[in-house]
Amino acid sequence: MVSFEQFKQAIQIALNHLYDPGYCPDAIVLLVVDKESQNRPGALFETIKRGIALLRPETDIPLRALGRRTFDVLNYRYLENRTQEETADLMHISPRHLRREQKQAVEALATVLWRNRSGEHFAGEGDEVRMPDSSGEAQDDEQLVLRSQARRELISLLKPGAATADLPASIETVFGVVSPLFRQHDVGLLVATPAPGMLVDVHPTLLHELLIAVLSELLRHMSSGEVRVAVQRKGERISVLLNGSLADAVDLRENTVLQELLNTVDVCIVYTKSVDTFAIELSFADVRSVRVLVIDDNFDLVHYFRRYVERTRYTIFHESLGENALEAVLASRPHIIVLDVLLPDIDGWVLLMQLRQESMTRSTPIIVCSVIREEELALTLGATLYVPKPVRRKDFLQALDYALAQRSSEEPQGL
Repeated sequence: MVSFEQFKQAIQIALNHLYDPGYCPDAIVLLVVDKESQNRPGALFETIKRGIALLRPETDIPLRALGRRTFDVLNYRYLENRTQEETADLMHISPRHLRREQKQAVEALATVLWRNRSGEHFAGEGDEVRMPDSSGEAQDDEQLVLRSQARRELISLLKPGAATADLPASIETVFGVVSPLFRQHDVGLLVATPAPGMLVDVHPTLLHELLIAVLSELLRHMSSGEVRVAVQRKGERISVLLNGSLADAVDLRENTVLQELLNTVDVCIVYTKSVDTFAIELSFADVRSVRVLVIDDNFDLVHYFRRYVERTRYTIFHESLGENALEAVLASRPHIIVLDVLLPDIDGWVLLMQLRQESMTRSTPIIVCSVIREEELALTLGATLYVPKPVRRKDFLQALDYALAQRSSEEPQGL
């Protein structure tokens, strides 16, 4: 009998030699190719290509969701035959992160091909190997409806300017929600107080529901004991660590709504189990706070700007007088400056030129936001972007996102 682990290793080897004309496919791999096509050149490539196509996410799945990352890794690395370095650059992740994503992507592809195999020499349905969920699995109508409904509701939260989540505050909220349920089941829930100021690139509602879903799924497999929760910053990511003891085995992939959450949120999950203990790590992208200095004498507008950036990565600092701009820059060390040109004490165009001449603000992105419709002049004088007043929340956040992307990597006040 051929186990899934043997099959997965054979698929990895086949992927590594996909464009090698001298490669002779392993017999295990050929079992997923139609018998009539096994001796035809290119048959294995076409089979793998179809398997990757089964993992293609729907168009409304966000770029950083797990399902899309899985497809992108397979597409870039194997169909387009790119190097690991090229693929990491295209996906805006580190090579080390890519290697972890690649391992998970190959397992997902192997699962799809395994479930669509036509050979008779594979381990049966009673095989002990537990395989990850994928879009290639046949599901009954009820499961399909549930998955579709869950996807639509989750995607509705992922709009332009989507909020980031304060992880310590989210954990405190979730702890308050699930604690009565844990007490009812006589299971302890211990949370180590995380350090403040940890922002993650996830909508708060999605983060809350993800944590609740994981804790609830664990609770269903526990008769006593406790779940310990801790938070650690690891390089460019922040991890939520859960560990404890289980009465029986748990498979997080069996929970349909939890699966959709994992496919929607930018999260890496690692689950390990030994005897009667478990450890789960949920890893999120670390979001550093971005300081925005608004130089504008319209206090009402600044009030709206503060409301616009609530629960996002951006923090507003304000100065109403142009003559105090450099002092405000020294005090706030902004990553972005939003400048009105109609100031009571100085011509905003002159101030823009001065800011571009000063060493501390020479490379700082400046957004000119004014009722004066002079976009070409603003850009000529060194503005990064021009946004006309009145400005809506969506437009303001998109302008900040654009300015942040354009921000010089050499600026000393780094994120």
